[in-house]
Formats: sequence, C-alpha cells, structure tokens
Amino acid sequence: MDSCRRGGFPRGIGRCKRRSSIIAYRDRGDWYFTPQSIDDEAWARAHLSAGEIAADRKDRVRLELARGCPVEIVDLHVFVNPNRLSSRLLEFRLHNKTDKRITGYSFEIGDERGDGSISVGTGAPRDAIEPRGLSRKWEEDYAAYLYWCEGESTMRIEVQSVTFADGSTWNAPGIATNHQKGQ
Repeated sequence: MDSCRRGGFPRGIGRCKRRSSIIAYRDRGDWYFTPQSIDDEAWARAHLSAGEIAADRKDRVRLELARGCPVEIVDLHVFVNPNRLSSRLLEFRLHNKTDKRITGYSFEIGDERGDGSISVGTGAPRDAIEPRGLSRKWEEDYAAYLYWCEGESTMRIEVQSVTFADGSTWNAPGIATNHQKGQ
C-alpha cells in the first residue's frame, strides 16, 4: 500500500513541508514501513566544511590481518568522495613480507555493521607482488552509510588468502578454500 501525505522536515534552523511517500507492507503479520527519502547529499554539503571533506580518514579503518599473514596493508588513505559525500575513496597497497613471489590474493572491505562489503580476489599477472615488494595501488569506492542518520561506521579491510608462485597458499582462519568447500 503506497500512501502520500504532507510531512514536516528540518531545514537549517526552520522546517519545510513537502509531499512525501512511504510504502507500508506486512510480513508474517507484522507491519513495516520504508524510511523517508531525505536528500543526505544536500545536508552533508551544507554541514561539512571543505577541511572535513579533504581530511584523510585512514584512522577510521580497522585492518584485520590474521597471525602469520604474509602481506601487510601500507600507504592507506581514505577520503570523502567529493562527488558522493556518503562514499569513501580508499587507496592502499599490499606489501609482501616474504621472500616468495605472490601470484594471487583476496581481501574484503566492509564495516562494523556488516551491512555490505566489497570482496576482491585476483590472480591477474598485473597484480602479482614480487618478494618484499608492493602491489599496485588499489582504489575502491565504499559506501560509508546508506542514510546520514546512521552515521559513519568504522570500516575494515581483511586479507583472506594469499597464493604464492610455488603453489603454496595462506588462508586466514575461518576462510574455507575451494578444496574444503568440496569443489
């Protein structure tokens, strides 16, 4: 059932009235309502200073590197995406801590809420990492929140697996390999 009504919304120090709509639906006898669509980008542009937008937010990222992980995350930077203020632009490299050439790896970018994530797995020749060397610069765009009222949560980057040129692998605890999954 779609219902349209007039609602009051804060704007600056005053209030504005505009037509809005919500969708009401039932699931297993309970009623649910979609949230009001509010222009978070306009709010953010009005409330974030240029300095806040330009600031490096790398301290808002938790690195999850299990014991014995053969790579480390270096050159990490996180900036507000100036084209979409609810997104963060992440830049980082992986540093090979070993004397073996890395031919593949996987990592996941998510947040403490667990509402979504970006999973990356590569074995492409351009992504190989020489012994004690650095990967190419990874650049990912990650949604910091869906609604401004949720606030920005702490992001996390987890290295999940590494494959070496000699065929050996390293997997973070709890990460099943294809062989373990029965494939």
